[in-house]
Amino acid sequence: QTSLAAQLDKFLVASRTAIAGFIDSTVPTVLTRTIDVANVIRLRISTGLDPKFVPVASAFAITGVAKVVKSVAISGPDLLITVTVPFVAGDAPSIAYTQPGALSNARDLSGNLLASFTAAVVTNTLV
Repeated sequence: QTSLAAQLDKFLVASRTAIAGFIDSTVPTVLTRTIDVANVIRLRISTGLDPKFVPVASAFAITGVAKVVKSVAISGPDLLITVTVPFVAGDAPSIAYTQPGALSNARDLSGNLLASFTAAVVTNTLV
């Protein structure tokens, strides 16, 4: 039985090694932060997000130009953060994200969670 156990162990180690090459464990990151619609901050994420896991509005904090987040939506690789009062040309907000927990964490299609991030400047393209 010892030789069978050793063979099984070798097989399992080889299987784990082979499977590890197929598992996506890359954490999604924010590539860009822009305002291109007056009441929406668009966060372009490095990979498509799972639309079943939309973060709650309270997970986002907007500073610099204080705004209240009304809603959050996912559209492909974008997180769309809608605010109650529109931005105007010249506004220079920053946005931060704190993982809200469990089922409300943004994640990619492989289940990798979007990491919390501190306040970062949003590019305002409004004229």
